[in-house]
Amino acid sequence: MTFVDACYAARGITGSKAHVVYAEQAQRSCNDKIVFFGSCSVAADRHEPARFKKHSGASAVCGYTREADWTPSAAFDLLLLHALAYYKNVPKAERWVRKTAERLCDHMGFAVL
Repeated sequence: MTFVDACYAARGITGSKAHVVYAEQAQRSCNDKIVFFGSCSVAADRHEPARFKKHSGASAVCGYTREADWTPSAAFDLLLLHALAYYKNVPKAERWVRKTAERLCDHMGFAVL
């Protein structure tokens, strides 16, 4: 299992365009990988991450549906990385994260596709 943190702020690519650009560049190179969009509200429109998943070959796509301060989201990122490394199974990792950080999940709108 490989975890890919797809962050676009450094490239200046934001919003739904980021999904399309990265999916085109990835061209199935994300096969069986978990892609995490750590930018705020990237998963607000579930159609774009779902389209990215389909075109990139990713086994799972995770992200936030709401705006989030960087400190809580950084803490959550570490919990998510821990869960994915430990469980090596997305549904089990998601259950653990939701149980461990329920308030953060709700506050940021954590979503897994």
